[in-house]
Amino acid sequence: MVKFFKSLVLYMRCQWATRRAERRKVKTGVPQMVVMLGGQPKVISQQERRELVRKGVLSRKFNARTARRMSIHKTT
Repeated sequence: MVKFFKSLVLYMRCQWATRRAERRKVKTGVPQMVVMLGGQPKVISQQERRELVRKGVLSRKFNARTARRMSIHKTT
């Protein structure tokens, strides 16, 4: 039963992040993607991805191609 609720919460968070990505795309005009960071869905742009790599949150191997492949949702 606990597993069900955990998966339900994760599903809802992914839906919210997808909607947030679509809104940010319309508002800023910059493509956004939803990526799992630390077990949580996070909306980032390419510029934010570069900053996270620079800060050391993401590894150096997390390039644009890897980010697009691992993303849950991409806006174009």
